[in-house]
Amino acid sequence: MGLILPQRIKIKWNGTSKQHYLDLGYKYTKHGDMFEVDVEHLSKGSCAIIKVKCDYCENIVGMEWKQYLSLKGNTYCCSECLQHKKKTRDENGNLIFVVNERALFSAVHHTVRDALDAAGCPEPPAAPPQALRTPPASAGTAAVRPRGDFYQTMDARSFREKAAEPERKAPPPRPALTAEL
Repeated sequence: MGLILPQRIKIKWNGTSKQHYLDLGYKYTKHGDMFEVDVEHLSKGSCAIIKVKCDYCENIVGMEWKQYLSLKGNTYCCSECLQHKKKTRDENGNLIFVVNERALFSAVHHTVRDALDAAGCPEPPAAPPQALRTPPASAGTAAVRPRGDFYQTMDARSFREKAAEPERKAPPPRPALTAEL
């Protein structure tokens, strides 16, 4: 779940954890001396900072051992990735992180809206001439043909010419309607 192994941490001998490390086979030197311990041998309440790798962006983050033990699930998601994901559980009940669809939709929506606002509002298409309109379907007709302007083509030259045209200014806003009673 993101814990980088093998990893050794330097900690100090103290009275609360002395017996724990003696039981694991570490040799006691004196109170306050630094010694190295494997991460997996740290006591449950240890505040030692360990290195954890995000399972999504592979960033390495420092966190307290007791905080790491309180994590639930089989994956670790750093705070940067968590902004774009939401927590959920898989079919086995394990905590997983998935892309937050609402945040993604919102970002795309605002980007497109800003791009359209910068280009100006497009004008609605003009009605096609009478000759291009399809006749009404009779009872014997099985399929209806699309409008004459349904398929539109544009080559690179006409695209560049259209892009080179000066921007049209937006029409002035309409006055507000006032209702007198």
